[in-house]
Amino acid sequence: MDRRLENFSSRLSSQLCDIEKKIDVYADRQCQLEKIINEIILPSIQVLGRISSQSPKKR
Repeated sequence: MDRRLENFSSRLSSQLCDIEKKIDVYADRQCQLEKIINEIILPSIQVLGRISSQSPKKR
């Protein structure tokens, strides 16, 4: 019984470690995406918005 509990505890610990690693990877990816959005995409949208508001409208 003790051995089974020990094995279970070891497997559980290992699985939790794997989950923590995956969470860290996803958190890093999210940070990278937020950085790209804030540094590239949002400024580009602002520039395009200014350009389109300054352009004469064609109908």
